[in-house]
Amino acid sequence: MTVSDTPAHRLLLVHAHPDDESIGQGATMAKYVAEGRGVTLVTCTAGEMGEILVPELEHLAADREDRLGEHRRGELAAAMAALGVTDHRFLGGSAPTATPA
Repeated sequence: MTVSDTPAHRLLLVHAHPDDESIGQGATMAKYVAEGRGVTLVTCTAGEMGEILVPELEHLAADREDRLGEHRRGELAAAMAALGVTDHRFLGGSAPTATPA
């Protein structure tokens, strides 16, 4: 990316774990993307220790299959694709969320 490719106005959002972005600022991120502005989302954790409210997903809990973080990363990737956000990072240098094709 060159300086001329960088949008003049950028938005940086930082959230604790997946789903906060959609619940809180999803519409704002989509609006900025639609306006051609740069949007970067930083997510602090994958939410692997989060509360599971959907009974069908209880098997993903840390004390069972321990796959909640993996599942939530997938949900986050889908949310970013739906919102048009292509710059997502996990705090601490974890690999960015892959955007589904």
